Amino acid sequence: MKRPSLRLAGLAVAVVALAGGALAALAQDDAASPRSAADAAQDEIRRYREMLADGNPAELVELQGEALWTTPRGPKQATLEACDLGLGPGVVDGAYAQLPRWFDDAQAVQDVESRVVHCMVTLQGFTRAQASAGWFKPGSDVELLATFVAAR
Repeated sequence: MKRPSLRLAGLAVAVVALAGGALAALAQDDAASPRSAADAAQDEIRRYREMLADGNPAELVELQGEALWTTPRGPKQATLEACDLGLGPGVVDGAYAQLPRWFDDAQAVQDVESRVVHCMVTLQGFTRAQASAGWFKPGSDVELLATFVAAR
């Protein structure tokens, strides 16, 4: 799956431009009443929503996480579909709301990120270092997988 970085960067630029447009509109009229300022803000929000009508950029991150969840990977060439997030192996829907929690197999309380790393190690055969590489970096496997789980 291709990374949406250019599309997201373009959207970020558009959002900044829209915000700048709203500020410029307010700055043009020093005597702007609170009502006209609210109208300008509402217009910019409407324009932003029109831009998002095509889809929410966060959905792209979720789709990337789903692809990682269902694609055989690692030394064992296994998916994460048998990962037990606390509601039984393979059950993702509603699991995020149940985390963090105690897991007997890990003998630890785990949140979604640490549980995903645990499953990558036990199911897919990655080392802990491999599975947690770049854990907190935007676009990391752990971030994409956690977003997928949280969205379900």
